[in-house]
Amino acid sequence: MLHASAIVTEAGVVAFCGSSGAGKSTLAAAFSRRQYPVWADDALAVSPPDAAVAAFPLPFRLRIDSEAASRLDAIVGAPAQTRSRQVQLPLRAIALLGRNASLPTPSVRSISSQAALLRLLEQAYCFSLSDKLRKKRLVESFLGLASRVDTYEITYAPRFEQLPALLRSIEAAIFPESAAG
Repeated sequence: MLHASAIVTEAGVVAFCGSSGAGKSTLAAAFSRRQYPVWADDALAVSPPDAAVAAFPLPFRLRIDSEAASRLDAIVGAPAQTRSRQVQLPLRAIALLGRNASLPTPSVRSISSQAALLRLLEQAYCFSLSDKLRKKRLVESFLGLASRVDTYEITYAPRFEQLPALLRSIEAAIFPESAAG
């Protein structure tokens, strides 16, 4: 389980991971207004990374505050789609979110599997690390996840007026094949 919101692109699910308040739900809501179905909010279940990694749907309700929703409507447009009814879809990419108020433009960059591993472990839903065998399996699973799924670091200024540029940057770097325009 990842602490993530996610959307569906033509190539599969794209997850947005980050601490509380990083913008996961807001990004998923913004992309839904650009014709990308929302797949998850706050929790994303993924398969153990054997050959391919799959994302599984869980029941959810997209939670963004009313001010953010009205700002999204004004900047990006009205919501369009809900989650696909698929049982599972391939996990295409993971985006690790970070805010930097002084950043003039969004930054989207691919990171290595080694760099991704520690950052992904920070986003794991795990209840206890006291059981050594369970901890070993968790680390092995996340090592497989980091090595099989493209991971990106996204840094942006948390300002709604920069949201369209952020969405375009993410589409261009992570899922250009799906760009909705």
